[in-house]
Amino acid sequence: MIETTLSQLRQLKLTGMASALQTQLDQPGTYEGLAFAERLQLLVDHEDQKRNQRKQNRLTRAAQFKLKAHAKILIIRAVEACNSPKWHRC
Repeated sequence: MIETTLSQLRQLKLTGMASALQTQLDQPGTYEGLAFAERLQLLVDHEDQKRNQRKQNRLTRAAQFKLKAHAKILIIRAVEACNSPKWHRC
């Protein structure tokens, strides 16, 4: 029965939910204490995160940026630059 459900989720292109359900099945003691609605919410959240990540990756590829950088890395570098002795005004 569960294999049918996983197959249907993949056919419906809900691969994030399918992988989250498989994770829940692989870790039986972890999720058993949660109510049905909470487990369902975890599945939906995982699907939403996967879709947002795929969208961000697709848009980043389409933008064809000249430099490959992430905002988090740029912020870290800016903070490091402000902490260096050369910069007293940051």
